[in-house]
Amino acid sequence: MLSAPPCDSFYRGPGYLAQHNARFTVSAADEGTAFVPFVGDLENILCIHEERIAERYKTVRYNGLVLQIPASRDRYHFAKATIRVLEYHDGRIALFHGPRKIARFIADGNLDEGEANRKQSIA
Repeated sequence: MLSAPPCDSFYRGPGYLAQHNARFTVSAADEGTAFVPFVGDLENILCIHEERIAERYKTVRYNGLVLQIPASRDRYHFAKATIRVLEYHDGRIALFHGPRKIARFIADGNLDEGEANRKQSIA
């Protein structure tokens, strides 16, 4: 028959936790909470991130889809450029070149027209 090691009863004995807390607890230097609100973009963090190399005809292949990169005023072409593909929880797909979002697609691979219109109105 197996028995617990002798020191095991020391950590589970009555009053150990209270003695431990009394010995090692320190008061906070400041009043209030140490938690701060998160101000980042969780949607772009909590998604699938992959990299692809753009093909000659401004296309990127991802999960059986061929995604056509729309024309951009920032770059003449994206052939052989490294493109970050982000797939969101609802199936939408976004393409990034560096920090710039270059396109957003709905789950079936069609360009998100609402996103394209918003980009034009900002530019």
